[in-house]
Amino acid sequence: DSIYGKTMRNGETVIIGDLQQIEQPGKIASHLIKQGYRSLLLAPQRDRNGQIFGAMELASRNPYRFNNQTLGKLREVISLYSIGSNRWIQEMDNTISFFIQKQFTYIHPSVEWKFQEVSQKFLLSPPEQGKAPALDPIVFKNVYPLYGQADIVGSSKIRNHSIEADMLDNLQRVQQVIKAFRGKLEFQLLDIYLAKTETFSRRLKSGGFVSSDESQIVELLTEEIHPLLQELQEKYDQLPKSILNDYFDYLDPKLNIVYRKRKDYENSVHELNELISSYLDKEVAKKQKLLPHFFEKYVTDGVEYNIYLGQSLLPEGNFSQYFLKDFRLWQLMLMCEITRLVEKNKQNFQVPLTTAQLVFVYNNALSIRFNMDEKQFDVDGAYNVRYEILKKRIDKAVIKGTNERLTQKGKVAIVWLQEKDRIEYLEYLDHLLQQGYITDEIEELELERLQGADGLKALRVTVVV
Repeated sequence: DSIYGKTMRNGETVIIGDLQQIEQPGKIASHLIKQGYRSLLLAPQRDRNGQIFGAMELASRNPYRFNNQTLGKLREVISLYSIGSNRWIQEMDNTISFFIQKQFTYIHPSVEWKFQEVSQKFLLSPPEQGKAPALDPIVFKNVYPLYGQADIVGSSKIRNHSIEADMLDNLQRVQQVIKAFRGKLEFQLLDIYLAKTETFSRRLKSGGFVSSDESQIVELLTEEIHPLLQELQEKYDQLPKSILNDYFDYLDPKLNIVYRKRKDYENSVHELNELISSYLDKEVAKKQKLLPHFFEKYVTDGVEYNIYLGQSLLPEGNFSQYFLKDFRLWQLMLMCEITRLVEKNKQNFQVPLTTAQLVFVYNNALSIRFNMDEKQFDVDGAYNVRYEILKKRIDKAVIKGTNERLTQKGKVAIVWLQEKDRIEYLEYLDHLLQQGYITDEIEELELERLQGADGLKALRVTVVV
C-alpha cells in the first residue's frame, strides 16, 4: 500500500510534493522523512516485454522540488535510465545463464567446438520430408585416458568416529535432563527412556556401534524423548526448565541433535576438496594452453579426475605420442604436488586429514560419447567398459599375500597393465627422484585379484614433503 507499491502495481509515475503532508506515510515514506527528504519522484521501469521490474527513484530535501513541469524535463533522462537498466538486466541474464551452464550443465571449453559444430549442422540442415531432423552423436574416437585420484585416508572410519562421539555426547546430555526431571516428577515413563539411552551409551562406549544405530538413536531422541520433555516442561512448573533450555541450545537447530564433531569433519572434507579442486583447475588450465584436452573431476571423500587427449579432441593442429608422454610425466608431478599441498595444510582443518594418491595407466586408445540423457561423457563401446570397471575397483586393491591397501597416505601408487608401461613410468620416476619429488624407495608390487581383473601390478613411491 506504499507509494512504491502504487508505482509497481499500476505502472504510474508518482510525484509527492511534500512527504510530510502524507497523513499516513507508512514505513518507507517515514524512513525518507527521517533522512530529511521532502519531495519524491518515482518512474516505473519496464523490460522489453513491457513488464515492470523496478522504479527510478529521485528525492530532494526541498519540498515541491518535483512537479509535472520537472517531469517533462526529465523524460529523456528517465528514458536513458530505462535503456541502461534493460541492458544491465540483459547482461545479468547472460551472466546467470553462463553461470548455470558452468555450474550445473557445464560443457568443457575444450569440446565446446564439437557441440557448436553438431548444433549448427542440426539447425541449418533442411528437414527431410516426413522425417524429424536427427542430432548427430557427439563422439571422440581414439583418445587416451589419464585417471587419478586423491582419496582421503580412513574417511569412513573418521566419519563413524565423529558420529559416535556426537551420539554419545547427545545421549549423556539427555540423560542428565531425564534424571533432573525424574527427580522432580513421578513420571515412570522417563525411566524407560533413561534405560534405552543408557543401553545405547554402553554400546557406543564398547565399540559395538553399527550404522543402523544412528537412525535408531536419532528417532528415539527427536520423535519420542524431545516431545515428551517439552510437553512435561510446559505442563509442570516444578520442573527445572533451565536445564532443558540449555540442552536444546546445545543441539543443532536444524537437525535437533548434537551435530558438532561430524560438522567439523564434514567442513574439513569440504575444505580439503576445495583445496585440491582449486589447485587441479589451476594446473589443468595451464596445460590446456599447451594442448587442448577434455578434463572432468568428481568430488566425494577426496577428488578424482579423468583427462582425455587425442587428435579427435583438437579442432585444429596435430596430436602425437610425445604429448601423451608429457602429460603422463606432468600427471605424476601433479600428484606429488597435491600430496605436498595436503600435508602443508592439514593442520588448518578442524579435523586433520591426509590423502593417498592413485594413478591408473591404460595404454589403449578408446572412445568417449556424450550421453544426451545423463548430460555427461561416457566411455563408448563394450570393450572399453573394462577400463571403467578397473578404474572403479583399483582403489580397493590390496598387495598380494597381505591385507595392506595399495593406497597409503603420503604415497603415489601407479597401477599398470603392460610391461612397457612399467618401463615408461620407471623412467618418469627416475626423473622425479632427480628433481626431489620422491624418495629413492620405489616399490614394485603385485596386487590381489580383483573381480574382473587378474594380475594387476603397481609401482608405489613416497613423496618428499
